[in-house]
Amino acid sequence: MSTFNKNSYNQQWLILEIRRPLSMLTAAIKAAITIMMSTREIKLYLEYYRGIFLLNAPLSLMLLFFRFKLVPILIFFCTLGFALILAYYKMFRNQDYYYYHNCGITKVQLIVATTCINLVVSIIIYLAVLWFID
Repeated sequence: MSTFNKNSYNQQWLILEIRRPLSMLTAAIKAAITIMMSTREIKLYLEYYRGIFLLNAPLSLMLLFFRFKLVPILIFFCTLGFALILAYYKMFRNQDYYYYHNCGITKVQLIVATTCINLVVSIIIYLAVLWFID
């Protein structure tokens, strides 16, 4: 006859509750690592980002004519400008995605990787401008 031990049940439940977020975190880390597996894929991500950057940077720099400060321009560069360029790619350069798909990279992987690259570039630009101003 087994007896119900409330303490052991609570301990098992707590262990399961701790393992669930940890397993989700490790799955997210594994997914992030597998996004950029080879140098060939990294070159493809950078090639895609280059096209987006060359459209996004002048669009964001046009805000200088309206006398915006640095922070709103970087926020625009990182969010709305980036989203507008992605929408442009979706509407007018949709054929480019076939090239990346044939190379084994999905559209979601491209967008996630370029978002991360764009965030890093924005932080670097912000820190560089702060360093030159001071």
